[in-house]
This record gives sequence, structure tokens and C-alpha cells, in this order.
Amino acid sequence: MKMRYVLYGVMCLGSLPLFANRTLYNETKIPLYVAGYHVLASGEAKLVTARTKLMPDKNVSFDVTRTGIASTTKRYIVVSRNENDFTQTMTLQDVKSFPHKSLKYPALPNLLKFYFEEQNGRLVMLNSLEHSDFVKAISGAKETVKEGIIDALIDKETLPEVKNNKHRKDVAVVRTTNVVPAEETAIIKKRKAKVNKAVNKAFNLTLLERKTPTISLVCSGGGYRAMLATLGFMVGMETAGVLDMTTYISGLSGSTWFLGTWINSKKTVNAFKTDLINLAKKKIGVLTPKEMKLISNAYKVKVAYREPLTIVDLFGALLANMLFDNLGDKRQQVLLSDQAKTLAAGDWPFPIYVAVDGRKAAHKQYGWYEFTPFEVGSPWLGHYVPLWGFGRTFSNGKSITDDPEIPLGFLFGIFGSAFSASIERIWQEIMTGKEAGSSLDKFVKETIIHHFGDSRLAMSEEHNFTLGMDTSPIRDDKYMTMIDAGIDFNLPYPAVSGEKERRQSDILIFFDASYSTAIEAGKRNVAGSLKDLMEAEKYARDRGLKFPHIDANILVTPMTIFKDNNDPACPLVIWFPLTDDQQLITTTLSENNQLTGFDNIKDFNVAKCAESSFCDTFNFGYAQAESEKLVNLCTFNVLANKDALLAAIKWKIDKMK
Repeated sequence: MKMRYVLYGVMCLGSLPLFANRTLYNETKIPLYVAGYHVLASGEAKLVTARTKLMPDKNVSFDVTRTGIASTTKRYIVVSRNENDFTQTMTLQDVKSFPHKSLKYPALPNLLKFYFEEQNGRLVMLNSLEHSDFVKAISGAKETVKEGIIDALIDKETLPEVKNNKHRKDVAVVRTTNVVPAEETAIIKKRKAKVNKAVNKAFNLTLLERKTPTISLVCSGGGYRAMLATLGFMVGMETAGVLDMTTYISGLSGSTWFLGTWINSKKTVNAFKTDLINLAKKKIGVLTPKEMKLISNAYKVKVAYREPLTIVDLFGALLANMLFDNLGDKRQQVLLSDQAKTLAAGDWPFPIYVAVDGRKAAHKQYGWYEFTPFEVGSPWLGHYVPLWGFGRTFSNGKSITDDPEIPLGFLFGIFGSAFSASIERIWQEIMTGKEAGSSLDKFVKETIIHHFGDSRLAMSEEHNFTLGMDTSPIRDDKYMTMIDAGIDFNLPYPAVSGEKERRQSDILIFFDASYSTAIEAGKRNVAGSLKDLMEAEKYARDRGLKFPHIDANILVTPMTIFKDNNDPACPLVIWFPLTDDQQLITTTLSENNQLTGFDNIKDFNVAKCAESSFCDTFNFGYAQAESEKLVNLCTFNVLANKDALLAAIKWKIDKMK
């Protein structure tokens, strides 16, 4: 009898509403917009309670359409400053990118009221308990105790990074104009004059400076493989005289490790070649007690300034430990901003390093961040901050702490954090060309990917310098999350695409050391070898930028030219994949007496090397012979095509006259 009443009660509960109406309070100084969503088991979120406007210092009664106790549908209240943010359908991750509350608990008194506040410029949503003075006092006391412990353990005044912080008394101010900064403009003007001389000398011309083409080198990721391949390509470009004609170099992931260490060395590429090959011998996980202490000291700076710490920071510190080994105790203190002095006279191509937005809400269209020796920001964000201020805590466009500049090693970790790929992306890479569509593949997708596919194993976090700025699309996020840009596509074209004013390229030379380009020459776009270049074309098309059509059916060769004969304003694209053409190697080395020292690339199968040998993306430690083989292959591919490369550049110059 008792069981019957229990069952009857459960049935009644299933038909009753689980929640009462909530009262929402706007304690900010601006109008806010609130909406209600149902999130289905599939992860799809549907708008069920229309957008409601809530004025400052006002309240409103609000409810999300109810479901029974047995329902698996989840209900959320979300809030935004922008009335156009709420679409009819979103993903659960999109919903959670806004300040939100889940209505999954019983309607206890402390969950019947929600309050919207701005905390350090960030919009937050609190329930009654979180909003209470008691909880706020406890949280404040906890933070004070935590800070006191940190201050007691770490005397930051003794840290060399703090002592040497020349910007300690400076306030970093966010700028919102989408043009290159004055410092970059001044350097590019000097660089242009030297590029003009190099072009005129190479082609026996008398071009005016304003008619000189802007040549940009675009270098891919791919771990140490990309770092050493980029070194090889650059040795070829320097030897061929094209590096002197170059205005910009953009790097992604592994190629940033070459770019940063090379410019820091202040040497020619050919002179730096031996240095980097020697540095590449060092194993990432083998540390001496002294090296551990140096990494620990670098960590102390972040801890002392309450900066977030992630595994990406450790990865960056390990990279610095290897790649700046020749700097001894200073290896963890190398700064990207120090490159400004090297670049000042215009003797070097201007470097740009990239990462992409790691927020789950950004999966559909990644926003690209760019780092230069002067600033960090991006066109999609529309905001930029001085490099020395990146990592500080900001409020409404101004820094409110005096953190030292983040060292280049930690930035290397951000640029090259390929392990930040989503679980779904990692699984796709594992299954590509193997067992895609198999029963195992279907099982994993249905049981794991479906629920956790867009989760990341790790990603960097830094204080959001646009926190609280109404003009920023991430104004409510306490931290910026950044990941390896290769997770979008593996060529840093956006940085030199012209999307940012006054950074338009006339000639784009792509050096692609991606895993998918490591194939034998003569094959037709095998394994999507043109995938990333085609993604670059799509990026341009989506933004109304000029880009030649990339023919997916071409035969892969060590150098391919793409151009638009009918549009002089369309950039010339030259593509160097990571490929070995054994017939070209044999013929050239037997007929060209000027090309010597390349015997070690005969019979070098780079595809097999990438698949199952030392060219693997996650190999951090190359023997000298291995490095020399990879570097020489890429150098050879440039020099064997030198005449065609120069002819293509001359063709573009003639089109621009």
C-alpha cells in the first residue's frame, strides 16, 4: 500500500513544475538582456523564453519553460549586454560562454533570486547565496589569506624579472584602431628602402620605392620538424637573395621557435644554422637541478603576480630550456620585445607570431591573435595592448598591476601548444586514413566525442586585457584562452593577409612543413597536402580579400606557383611543401656543380620520416645527422627552383608597374 502511494507521488511530481519563477536584479549601470534556453541531451540549445530587457537598478520576474522531473532537458538563464547575442539555436558551449545559471536544483529560497553585477569590468550572475555579504566576506578573506601566503613565500622584489622590469611604473593602455602601430610603421619604412635596393640589384632595375613589392614569408607549424624545415627554407632564401627582398615573416607553432631564436641570435641564417642544429640535440625532458631551479624561478613570477598557470607554461619553459640553452642562466628571461632593437634599422624582415582563440564558443570560426615585438591583439578582437603589458590585470582598458613582460619561452608554449587540440580533433588526426568509419570510430564518436568532443586537454590562460570594455567581444571573460593556430589551419596567412590596415602582401611565399605535405613529389594532392593552403584561400574569400584560386588537382612538386593573370592586385602565391623529388635531386646534383653538400638527401623519404621516424611532430630531440638531412632537403628545394622563383617575383613586379 505504501509503495502505491510513493509511486503515485512520483507520478505527480513528474507532472508538476520543478521550479518557481526567479526574480532577476540588474545591479549594473547598463541595460542587460536575458533569455532562457532548453539544452537537449544532444547538446543543442533552443531558445524557449524570449529575450527580455532589464534596465539598470530594476528587477523582473523570469521563468524558463518548465519540464517534468523525469526530463533530461536542462534549463539555463543567460545574460548579455548585447540584445543580438541570443539566437534561436546554440550549442551548450555557446550558452556557457555567457554569464549563466543552470536551473537544475530545487527552488530553495537562495536560488529564487539572481543578481547581475560587474566585477572588475566583468559581467557576472550570482544567486542569492553568492550575492550575500557573508559569502562575499568569506571569499574576500580567503583571497586575502591566499595572497598573504604567496607574499610570505615569494619576495618578488628579489626576482630578477621584477628588478629588470623597465615598464614597472608604466600603465598599459589598450588601443582600438585596427592599423599597425607607429613603431611597426617606422621599421617597415626603413625595411622598404633596403628591400628596394635588393630588388633593384637582383633584377637590374630602377624601381621607385613605392613600386617595390611587399613579399611575405608564411611558415607553418609541425613541431621540431617545422622548426628545422623553416631553417632549411630560410637558408635557401638567404642564399638565393630573396630574404633581403622580404618585408614580413609570419610564424606558426614550430616555425615560431625558429623565428624567435634566429632573431634573438642576431646572426645571418647561414651562421645561425649550426647553432640551431646543436640546440635541437637537447632532449626536452632531461633537466639538471640547475635547469629545474631556473624554470621554478620563472614560475615564481607568475605566482607572485597571481597570473594563471597552465601546463602550456611548463611546455614553454621546457622549450626555452632547450632553445636558449646557450644563454645559460638567462634562458628563461628572454623577451620578445628585445627584438625591437634588432629590427630598428630595418635590416631584418619584420616577424609576426600567431595563436588562435581557444574558447569553446570560437570553434566554428577561430579568431587569430598576432604577437609582434610591440603589441598583442587581432583584427577580429579589434583591440591591441603593448607587449610588455600582456599578462597584466586590466580594468576598462588600463592595466592595474605592474607584472613584468611574459618571457618568450612562455610565449613559445602558447604558439606551439598543438596538444591544446580538442578531443574530437585529436581523434580525427588519429583516425585519418586508417580506420575512419570503423566500428571503433563510430563507438568513440557516439560515446565520447558526442559528449566531450570540444573539450581540450590543456590551453593557455592570460588575463583578458579587454575585460569590461564594451567594444570587446570577450569583455566578460576574465581570461584570454589561446591555443596553437594550426588547430584552425597550419599557415599563418591571416597576419599578412591585408585584413589589418597597411599590412597588405603583393607576394606570399608559403613554406609548408605540415605532416600532410610530407609526401613524394609527383602525386596528386595526396592526403590533403593542399588542405591548409586551400583554407588560406577560403579565409581570404570569406573576408573579401584577393587570393588566387588554388587548384586541388595539381601534381605536388617542390615549388608551385598560383597567380591571377587578369588581376594585377591579386597577390602572387608561391608554395613550398615538405616533399622530396628524388628524380630532381639526382638530376640536379649530377648536372649542377654549384649545388654541393646535399648528398645526404639522396633516398631521403620525408613521408616515411614523418610517418614513423624522427620527423614526427612530437619528437623533441634531433641527432645532428637527422637535422642536417631535413634542413638540407628544404634548402635544396629552394635553390633547385631559384631561377623559377626569381622569374615569378619579376613577373609580379612587371604586373605592378
